[in-house]
Amino acid sequence: STLTTFISTGLAQLISFVVLCIVIGLSSPVILVTILTLSGAFIFIGKHFMPRLKESSHRVQRSRGELITLIDEGISSTREVIAYNRIDWEKDKFNDIFSNYYKEVMRDVKLKIKNLLLSDPIKWVSTLAILSYGGYQVIQGDMSVGTFVIVYQFSNQLMGSAQGLYNFSTK
Repeated sequence: STLTTFISTGLAQLISFVVLCIVIGLSSPVILVTILTLSGAFIFIGKHFMPRLKESSHRVQRSRGELITLIDEGISSTREVIAYNRIDWEKDKFNDIFSNYYKEVMRDVKLKIKNLLLSDPIKWVSTLAILSYGGYQVIQGDMSVGTFVIVYQFSNQLMGSAQGLYNFSTK
């Protein structure tokens, strides 16, 4: 059932998160702390933007629905519009509703861009920090290349797992 799938997905995310934390923590506690800190910042940004993004998406869908309804009604009432000489009235009505739809879409896109401008650099900083510190550890002889490759891969998975846990908790 849906509830069983929902719970098993959440449990899988949690187990994955814990196992990845243990493996990375045993190999490099510094990288683990860095990832968890940056994941926290990423989640904080997501928590800030998510309600606004949902509301914006609803507004876009509402205005899109109004526009589609107007177009549908305009097509089905073409004879009446022509017979009663209401073409200019229909054009004005269409322009108003389309203008509203356009404004909502533009607001939505601007909000998504702000979210990306804040969240994407965190991903890049995380990758850069892992590569820098892990590379330094390899050069110093404190970590083997094989361990570094595994820690790097698991670090990326941990970021994804933290995001998955956040997504699961907000459903």
